[in-house]
Amino acid sequence: MPDISSRRVRLRDGARDERRHDDAREGCRPPNRGFDAGAGRWVFVRSRVFVLVPPTPPETYSFTRYLRAKESVDDAALHRPTLERFRTELGRLADRSSNPVRIVDVGAGIASMCRRLIEWGVLPDNVTYVVLDADPESVRIGRETTRAWVEESDREAVWESDRRLFLPESATTVRFVADDAFRHLEGQTYDVLVGHAFVDLLDLPDALSALLDGVAAEGVCYFPITFDGRTTFRPPGDEETARAIVEAYHATMNLDEGSARFGRTLLDAAVAADAELLSSGGSDWVVSPPYDDQQAYFLHHVLEFVEESVDGEALDAVGAADTLDEEGVRRWVDARHGAVESGELTYVARNLDVLLSA
Repeated sequence: MPDISSRRVRLRDGARDERRHDDAREGCRPPNRGFDAGAGRWVFVRSRVFVLVPPTPPETYSFTRYLRAKESVDDAALHRPTLERFRTELGRLADRSSNPVRIVDVGAGIASMCRRLIEWGVLPDNVTYVVLDADPESVRIGRETTRAWVEESDREAVWESDRRLFLPESATTVRFVADDAFRHLEGQTYDVLVGHAFVDLLDLPDALSALLDGVAAEGVCYFPITFDGRTTFRPPGDEETARAIVEAYHATMNLDEGSARFGRTLLDAAVAADAELLSSGGSDWVVSPPYDDQQAYFLHHVLEFVEESVDGEALDAVGAADTLDEEGVRRWVDARHGAVESGELTYVARNLDVLLSA
């Protein structure tokens, strides 16, 4: 068998991969159906020659790309009864006044939820929707993505400024604002607050009280995809190692004496804040084979989160530092990257959707 460890191999679509594949293996015909490729993948090189390329997770990661990649995961996960109750509450707010329904989407990232609610027909007519995020780059990409989305969908749209979109058919105005959520709410009041995958980043219950202060009487707060403290990777490799890494990962999310069960903590915080629970339900992320390129990137990025988060301090916090170190974490994560590349990894994260009356 020829040694091709230093050969540059041509990948799909004619692109050239400049990386060295030290473990690549070449064959003179396509592999037999039952051949075990491990975590690698077979790549066509030239007539009747294939190369087994080792796993190649992304060389760089982008948080805004992650937000884009997880849109289809969120689409599937959202708890439909809670979403339908949210639709009903929006209709109630629209019927009570001729003024626009004022919605603020805090931690809105690249405006995924705004586009989703418009696309799915959840919003009533006559709405002002503020896409709010503290990261100016996310807001910029949200504007660009929304501009492309409008053009692709052939919607009638007027960009009144670089940061303000008007959709005449539904009398919907979308504003893009880069600002801290709590600072923004100090001087603004809205009928509806949306916090998609947001409150699990905060110190509850104090943060919930501050958010509720920004919502007018009879308004509602919609908190979809709130992480609730359970993560599963299958196949897990060594069960004990996987358990320690996941526990350490959850420990890095803890605030004060929290347990990363933010969905249940949110329900308790709502009771303490005298907010009425209108609806709630599970919205678990479930990504299993086969998955497309976006979902594969999403999985790689989640694994990158795990590797970045689980350091020696995190391992020590869960009593695993004596049996596992950061190099062991890296090896475990690399094996999970390989399972993504070979189309074998299943990932589940427990989330809750919560709808409250302010």
